[in-house]
Amino acid sequence: MVVDQPLKELGIDSLMTIELVVFIEKMLQRQIPEERVGKIRTCDDIFREVESILKLAS
Repeated sequence: MVVDQPLKELGIDSLMTIELVVFIEKMLQRQIPEERVGKIRTCDDIFREVESILKLAS
């Protein structure tokens, strides 16, 4: 897996992406702003959002 590979190429559609984001939000007890959720296209985008959440929490 290449982190900048589109999620669609990995078989992850838009509904699965939203489900993944909701799962991450529940696990981290933080929300990702909707405008940023809509821009998630790759694994790297997800990693950056998690990193951003964790930096804000520290």
